[in-house]
Amino acid sequence: MSSGAIFGEAALISEVPRTANIVAKNDVEVLIVTQETLKKTMATMPEIMVKVMFNLAAILSERLQEQTALVAREDPRPQTKAPAS
Repeated sequence: MSSGAIFGEAALISEVPRTANIVAKNDVEVLIVTQETLKKTMATMPEIMVKVMFNLAAILSERLQEQTALVAREDPRPQTKAPAS
């Protein structure tokens, strides 16, 4: 991961256990954000939270697209196209 990268966003939003762990090879600084922090910030700085939530949605969307593509490559069934309308 590079500087500014985030992880654990799905667990943050959906309150499910993380699906991976991160191990740093070098010293790092991290910012830990909890749901409680998000909720407090929504109440006190809604204009900032709109940007934060939009960015989280974009990251989750990108990761979903990556996983969908991965599953499609691994699926042995023939790919079918949607019927033309």
